[in-house]
Amino acid sequence: MKGLYLKSTCKNKRATYEVLVQIGKLIYKQSEMLVNIVEGSKWIAVLGTSRELYIGYLNFL
Repeated sequence: MKGLYLKSTCKNKRATYEVLVQIGKLIYKQSEMLVNIVEGSKWIAVLGTSRELYIGYLNFL
């Protein structure tokens, strides 16, 4: 991830990326949809200080 810049988002925007792990699968907390990770795509996972897990697709410009 050399040269990649990440910016912090407010709590409301972070909620979109918050996931739960249920039965070994990642599920978006807000929409309750499965996270669809395509092989070869780039993703980032962040564990918050209160143990919330956030995941998002890396979109390189």
